[in-house]
Amino acid sequence: GDTGDPSFWTKQATDDRLALVDGTLGVGTGTYGDVEVTVEIHDAEPSLDVGVWDHVTEAGLKVRSGYLRVIGCLAETGEDYEVAPGDYRIRCCQANLAAADEYGEGGDWYLVQIWPAPHRPSQVVKRWSMAGQDA
Repeated sequence: GDTGDPSFWTKQATDDRLALVDGTLGVGTGTYGDVEVTVEIHDAEPSLDVGVWDHVTEAGLKVRSGYLRVIGCLAETGEDYEVAPGDYRIRCCQANLAAADEYGEGGDWYLVQIWPAPHRPSQVVKRWSMAGQDA
């Protein structure tokens, strides 16, 4: 997918902190810089305690190549994960968004969970908002 495509980071995608085009999923972070990310590959849907997260999104992604690459928007390289080709569900849990720094290194961090699953529409499971400011 082309992250420069105008249909990728739409207003809705920015509000949801989740952008999607064929073969590419983008996660909107609070900090525009380095953030801590943990990636977990599961055989089935992992449990979720939504109460410990500020914002949670899920989306379907078709993996055709057998590899899934996780890469930061400013990075030149990423981490590759070998997975069977097929349909996957990607969940991104976001924490400590109040400590995000738009222009530096913030205290926000992210958990990305991936498991095989039939395609379902993208959804915001939990939406983060801060008094007077939507993220």
